[in-house]
Amino acid sequence: MMRLVLCMGLVCFASLVRVSAEYASLPALPYGYHELEPYIDEATMRIHHQGHHQAYTMKLNGAVAQVRTVAPDLIKDDPQALLAGIADVVRYGHEHGIEGAVLRALRNNLGGYVNHVFFWQCLAPKAGTAPEPSGALLAKIQATWGSIEAFKSAFSETAAALFGSGWAWLVINRKTGDLSIVSTKDQESPLAMSLDPLLGIDLWEHAYYLKYQNKRPQYIQAFFHIINWEFVQRNYQQALSSLVQSSTTADSDVHEL
Repeated sequence: MMRLVLCMGLVCFASLVRVSAEYASLPALPYGYHELEPYIDEATMRIHHQGHHQAYTMKLNGAVAQVRTVAPDLIKDDPQALLAGIADVVRYGHEHGIEGAVLRALRNNLGGYVNHVFFWQCLAPKAGTAPEPSGALLAKIQATWGSIEAFKSAFSETAAALFGSGWAWLVINRKTGDLSIVSTKDQESPLAMSLDPLLGIDLWEHAYYLKYQNKRPQYIQAFFHIINWEFVQRNYQQALSSLVQSSTTADSDVHEL
């Protein structure tokens, strides 16, 4: 069975995610495992998707099942919305006697699941039909960093500088609409920081080591050849729409006072 993922006022991570009797299931990739060659090799894609992402999915389902035995109503149906409010979920869990190991498993594997659903959509064979950003997104990038090349340089520096495992992200501030580049450790997400991701790169070694070994900067440069800018631009437009709606609601509340 398939269902649309609800945006819940956030950037839509996936247009479609498979839903089963379990809380989450592994989504199909929107391209073949070989189609990101030569930038990401087929073997890496297979292991990354069928091995690592599947493991996050299974462990997330296990953690959700354990949490629901104690607090059946605590888990939101939308994994993205759950991740955005994960700090409150963990706090509630601690207060109501849910084991710390279970809450850590929930947080870590939820991040791993949602981050990878997003990551697959950030990629496209030969950058799809939009090899570079355009329109309002391009204008915002230029206003923020000066040029698309300056943005790529700043993004690369942030990604290369991350120590250990994690992610680098192009994000939009949910309240101001400002763009910035941030990194997160392990499977943490900008969603929990009131930031909506527009673009992300997986910097765990499993994402690149078969092809690039310890040469992370080469992997980062290859990433720019397969960015799905159409997806990034849709995320940006969705975020702008949410900002306008929030502003309109706030103005309405002020007038009612």
